[in-house]
Amino acid sequence: MVPAARLRRLTRARDEGLTRYLGVTGHGLQAPAVFAAALERFDFDTVMFPINANLFHNADYRRDAERLLAMAQERDVGVMVIKSVAKGLWGEHEKRYQTWYEPFDAPERVAEGVRFALSQPGVTGICSAGDVNILPMVIDAAEAFTPMDAAEQAALIAKWAALEPIFPGPLA
Repeated sequence: MVPAARLRRLTRARDEGLTRYLGVTGHGLQAPAVFAAALERFDFDTVMFPINANLFHNADYRRDAERLLAMAQERDVGVMVIKSVAKGLWGEHEKRYQTWYEPFDAPERVAEGVRFALSQPGVTGICSAGDVNILPMVIDAAEAFTPMDAAEQAALIAKWAALEPIFPGPLA
């Protein structure tokens, strides 16, 4: 959490017009729960956290993410998604992109990830993978977006469950 004095300085910067919005961002399995707690304590304008079908296979992560998304909608907080096209950690694979994780790089898989992330209630924006070579596929997927229904989402969660998680370890 941001110490109270630092948060007061950030709020003052917003009040003085030095910035327009304040938000929180982060990674890891605890991000949705931590950000929900942050929203209970402060009126942030945005949250940015990972959403993908593999993460939603983790019941605890999904529960916390859905709670955060509902809170964001209730409070009119912008939600930006990261890691929608994250395939997993590089491991022994050749590192072909400038990302700390291995992104999907087949257009149909990128489209699945983007479509899944944008289908979550309250999501207001999506960030691309951190490599310029993936960006055109993310843009194409976003432009072609149609919402996934619950059955399609469940099928993709089951499909992506076979992947190594991007954030290994127990949710604690």
